[in-house]
Amino acid sequence: MRCMKCGRKLGQSQSFCDECLEKMKKRPVASNAVVNLPNRPTVKTTTKKRSFRRRYLWDAEDQIGTLRSKVRWLTFLLILAFLGLLVCGGLIVLLLRSQGQIDIPLPSIPGV
Repeated sequence: MRCMKCGRKLGQSQSFCDECLEKMKKRPVASNAVVNLPNRPTVKTTTKKRSFRRRYLWDAEDQIGTLRSKVRWLTFLLILAFLGLLVCGGLIVLLLRSQGQIDIPLPSIPGV
């Protein structure tokens, strides 16, 4: 069980933790005062909520390893995209030069 005031874990027979009991003793409530406690939600034991994905709590080393792996893959994809951009740009310049639409002095490539 948990403390009804602060939410700390308690033993089976307690409703409030020791610190909350001490605070409540300092400010007593009149015996005829009405105290409304929040309703606790009832848990149905017959139906079980299915979760298709479980999330485990990893320790820091596992998280660091996973993040490093993701960073490596993203770096590889970024380099691959940059190289693809360079190749496409070079092909565009070569095509424009072969059609005579661009007049940039480029070094001659043997065989082209």
